[in-house]
Amino acid sequence: MKISKTHCVNMVLSVLLIGSVWLTGGCGGSKRSGIKSVLPEKILDFDGLKIAFVQVEPDSLWVGKYEISNIQFKKVMPNHFSGYHEGVSLDEPDLPVVSVTWKDAKKFCDFLNKTLKNDENFRFKFRLPTEAEWMNFATSGKNTIFPWGDKMPPPSDWNYYGEENKGFGMKLRGHDDGFKYSTTVGRCGVNAWGIYGAGDNIKEWCENAYDESGDYKTIKGASWADSHPDFLATANRNYYEPDYKFINLGFRVVVEVEPFTDEEKIAIADKMKAEKERAEAEKEKLELEQKQKVKASKELAEKERRDKRLLYQNEVQRLVNRREYDKADKQLQAYFLDFGKDAFYEEWHGVISSIKVVRLSDSVLLEFVKIPALDIWAGRYEITNQKFKQFKPLHDSGNFREHSLAGDEQPVVNISWHDANEFCDWLNNNFKDQIPATHVFKLPTEQEWEKIASGGTDSVFPWGNAWPPQEGNYGIMQDYDDGFVVTCPVMDSGKNVQGIFGLGGNVWEWTEDWNDSTMTAKIFKGGAWNQTNPESLKIISRNADSPDTRTPYVGFRVIISKF
Repeated sequence: MKISKTHCVNMVLSVLLIGSVWLTGGCGGSKRSGIKSVLPEKILDFDGLKIAFVQVEPDSLWVGKYEISNIQFKKVMPNHFSGYHEGVSLDEPDLPVVSVTWKDAKKFCDFLNKTLKNDENFRFKFRLPTEAEWMNFATSGKNTIFPWGDKMPPPSDWNYYGEENKGFGMKLRGHDDGFKYSTTVGRCGVNAWGIYGAGDNIKEWCENAYDESGDYKTIKGASWADSHPDFLATANRNYYEPDYKFINLGFRVVVEVEPFTDEEKIAIADKMKAEKERAEAEKEKLELEQKQKVKASKELAEKERRDKRLLYQNEVQRLVNRREYDKADKQLQAYFLDFGKDAFYEEWHGVISSIKVVRLSDSVLLEFVKIPALDIWAGRYEITNQKFKQFKPLHDSGNFREHSLAGDEQPVVNISWHDANEFCDWLNNNFKDQIPATHVFKLPTEQEWEKIASGGTDSVFPWGNAWPPQEGNYGIMQDYDDGFVVTCPVMDSGKNVQGIFGLGGNVWEWTEDWNDSTMTAKIFKGGAWNQTNPESLKIISRNADSPDTRTPYVGFRVIISKF
């Protein structure tokens, strides 16, 4: 076959294997990558299946320049299907193959090893990278915090869950790579060694086990679905069973390419010596297996204990996420009996014990966070439309221009101070049996609101002292985009250090206090979704209006306080 520019995209050195002979040739840079690789590259041809590799240190290791694509994988497993996500096919030819197990990836490597045999000059071994190898080539040998360097944010063309995604979930603020899902191999995340996707686009299986049990395989790198800096870090580790597969998990291949020495050529020809070496290796293996059997009972017990601990932990977190706090507490106490007060118990006991739940119906509940310094329980969220309609079913928060304010999880608005106070009276008349007899449901005073917002700190804003904010729902600000035009679901409204949401922005909140001695206006605090001025969002900032006023900017939260 001829060597042409089609076959040597972005190469300093291109190498094609035809039969068992390496052919080399140079070619210029590529417009596709935007950079020119500083390392030699080669392309291997497996009966029409071409895979590009980059030579890294040590010289005998060549790393797949790209993740294995669907079209490459289907040369080996033609019936594989990478799946859909939100109606979008992930099975296009040039997309990285996903929904593959570790075993599938190993079968692909086995195919390469069977198709490309060793010859008299070179030894080839195709496999998945080890974790150490992955970290080396992902950082271009620099051992940096992230594949691209030591600082956030990543370059704009690295594929993570950023501002281009309009759904819920934590986004990588200020990052818009233009890709909602996995994108074409070779289109994103290129590093200084000319390797693409090592750290973004999709997660990648590694060769080695995650721990001594050998039951889980290591997974490295982040994907298009990740946004938290911890997950983007080079050192971040993940694991799953070898049979696990998911729509953001694929792999790349490495190959050990070593020229045989004269001595090795003689050794290869000497079959008897090779047989002896294999026999000795088998003997060592049997001896090792015998030693492992001696420890088998102990290791089995340790594994069962690890599995039981993980099962407990997953169940506690699942119940908390479902807001089934009573069940979560029972599960946590069972965990305590088996494992004691470890770090997991202390963390989740603190979370569960700080929350009080008041049920308005089987499916509708109010959550409160304990504030010991004030001897009160503060509403964890602003009162939503769904919860307010338990009191006044016909209430409609309406629209602002063409945007709805009436979603179930949006804060209730277009209510007066009197409406908010009547809601508290309704709670006291119907649900007081769920709180201490010495306490009542009420609106916070201005002083109580400010102490709740500060979380016991001296911060200027509910989220701290930095400007602009890092989360929460406000007006249009430079260097900050919350993604919401009007009010947002209360769980997306940003939280303070005590896990209380929406104290800055989203909606102003009625308080119990009059503005002054004229008693003509009630105070509301916290700013709203249209606020952009730092002064309006400070904890000490206040606003006031007639208690009869109804606007799309003002809602409320409830506290439980001593009367």
